[in-house]
Amino acid sequence: MNAVLHVTPDLSLCAGLARAQARAGTRARVVAPLRSTAGLARRLTPLVLDGAEATVWEGTLPGGRVPVYHVDALEAAVLRTAVDAARELGFAPQVVHAHDVAAAAALATARPAATIVTLHHPPAGGDLPAADRLAAPSPRAAQGLPGVVGVLGGIDVDSWNPAADPLLPAHFGPASPARKQAVKAALLHDVGLPARAHAPLFAAIGMSAEGGAGVLVEAGGELAALEAQIVVLGRGERRFEEPLASLARRHPNRIAFAADADEALVHRAVAGADFLLAPAPADPAGTVAMIALRHGTLPVVSATGGLDDVVVDYDPDSRTGSGFKLTEPTPAALVAAARRALALYRDGKTLARLSARAMELDFSWDAAARRYGELYAQVMEAQKS
Repeated sequence: MNAVLHVTPDLSLCAGLARAQARAGTRARVVAPLRSTAGLARRLTPLVLDGAEATVWEGTLPGGRVPVYHVDALEAAVLRTAVDAARELGFAPQVVHAHDVAAAAALATARPAATIVTLHHPPAGGDLPAADRLAAPSPRAAQGLPGVVGVLGGIDVDSWNPAADPLLPAHFGPASPARKQAVKAALLHDVGLPARAHAPLFAAIGMSAEGGAGVLVEAGGELAALEAQIVVLGRGERRFEEPLASLARRHPNRIAFAADADEALVHRAVAGADFLLAPAPADPAGTVAMIALRHGTLPVVSATGGLDDVVVDYDPDSRTGSGFKLTEPTPAALVAAARRALALYRDGKTLARLSARAMELDFSWDAAARRYGELYAQVMEAQKS
């Protein structure tokens, strides 16, 4: 049974993996900077790290099986001294798994433990950190990075579960896909769009330059001319908010924009839309596509990173696939992909079949946990030789 210490600046980078490892019998712990004391179990004896006293609070990841040490110090100091802190707290890892370049600073004191770094956001300059093994969050994201292994991650399938999500007005799944239409109807009402039986609904969530807001704004006029509706949710960069709001004002029956969408509305958008728009390469792990497919919502995505690994481009001849890939992240490519999605929507039987099949796909973290377990075993074995 491996003892694995995850070092991370952001719990979302490793929470799903650590929980899956714990379910499989691995002793996993996490060290992260303290963000808030809310909900934390207890305050531990202060530690002296980098010559200064640091307060540590202990909590657990959701599910209660993975302890987290939240260290109250400057983020850089926390990441640099994470292994020392864990050892002082009685946890001696066999593997130290750092998440992103900043956390790789912890590896300086990791020996004799084996070391691995997952590059969730590869460094722009190309300088890779030193570790026994380097990984990326998907096979496509690993391309062009020498010596880096791509490991496709997963999503929290309990939080993103259309069959039981308390934030949805109706529940559905592969065996009851028709109930998805009740969520769509509620979503249209919530955002002020009229119900249009023959128009597909596209959703775009969290608009930033990296997420494709500029592409969407530029393509907005042509998209509005299609027999379709679009809901855009989430505050992104301010420079895109007014153009998106302007699009919604000019096309009130076709486009809705809500900058301050709450969690419930985001869940309803993912579940109620027919298609999800992710037209720019901002998702190296393909997470947004996994969440969409979990709800039978077919993604329209940039063919990059994890999005390319997760989505199978629709083939109208064989009527197979799980979404639509843009040939390039441009307005013209987005409009072309949206037209392809509109053609599929008109073939209701095929869309229903592909949507139900998408909901059956397994996007849990279990496969990633097994693959990382193999990598851990490889680097530990290499240490012995």
